[in-house]
Amino acid sequence: MSKIIVHECRPEVFQEIVPLENLFLSAIRPHLYIHNAPAGDIKLRLTDGNDKLISESTGIVLTTLKSLAFAHGYYTFDLNTPLAKGLTYRLYFTGFNGYSFSESAYVGVCKDWDSEKTTQTYLHNDGTNAPLDFETWVKEGSNVRILDFSDAFESTAEPTQGLVTASGFLLFATDAAYVTNKGSAAVSGDAYYNTTFNRLRVHDGTAFRYSEFIYQPETTTNILNNQAAAVNLETSDTDATALAFDGASYEKVLINYKLERDDDLPTNLAETGTVQIRYADGTWEIEREFEGEDAGVVFSVDQTGSVGTVQYTSTNFTGGTYTSKLKYEVDTLKA
Repeated sequence: MSKIIVHECRPEVFQEIVPLENLFLSAIRPHLYIHNAPAGDIKLRLTDGNDKLISESTGIVLTTLKSLAFAHGYYTFDLNTPLAKGLTYRLYFTGFNGYSFSESAYVGVCKDWDSEKTTQTYLHNDGTNAPLDFETWVKEGSNVRILDFSDAFESTAEPTQGLVTASGFLLFATDAAYVTNKGSAAVSGDAYYNTTFNRLRVHDGTAFRYSEFIYQPETTTNILNNQAAAVNLETSDTDATALAFDGASYEKVLINYKLERDDDLPTNLAETGTVQIRYADGTWEIEREFEGEDAGVVFSVDQTGSVGTVQYTSTNFTGGTYTSKLKYEVDTLKA
């Protein structure tokens, strides 16, 4: 009989990780314990040292992970993102979409305690101080070749090469160019470096996707006072262009912002936060988290076809000399 020590998701837990080398993280397989039949889903989120989202897995319905009332095991969550040597990351295991902890039904992450797979070299590796137990799946690339060799031990014909070279990924300007070079249809796990956008492209079984967020520089704009009806968030205080994204090109958008609003009463409010919009099943969805004072601005997304436009409403500052400043930066994940 094995003993398991479980860190309950209420609704989430996290583990800090520090890669010992540059790597491409394909998936995480956490050791989960599922108690009875908790409602909702579970997903994994990976953030950087500033708790800024880097990658997020698809959610899995908890009741589909087992058939009996009580179960524990390893379950795969795809992340597909590069990690840098020596940087600190946070790996969150999050219950959502109707999940709520209760003593009678919950999910938790097991600690690496009783059945250790390897000898541990870190401190606090016993009992409740043990780290969370999970496996990492890493895509090799920098020193690996995949070669298709003819059916013999010797050949006069040079073998054809797979998706990586001795120094990195194969380079192509388009998905079609990759498929032409391969000589057959792309399948899940195929990858190449896109020289048009200078980004890694990974096939998910349906289509090629960009594997990481694309950063856009910080910009500054104004928030109008007393806007009861939603108005477009503009790209800057000198450009009336609306901040909009086409779901055909973008799967997810993160907007990290700092907002300040003032008048001469004086009323002074400031907050920092993140707005996340996601295009899923033909619909743009929006979530927001912030710290500090509530500055009286509500963000929303207006959809026309596949295009989502970021909008906002604002409360009324009744004093004179109203001023506002919204600084934000955008990270986009291409479809």
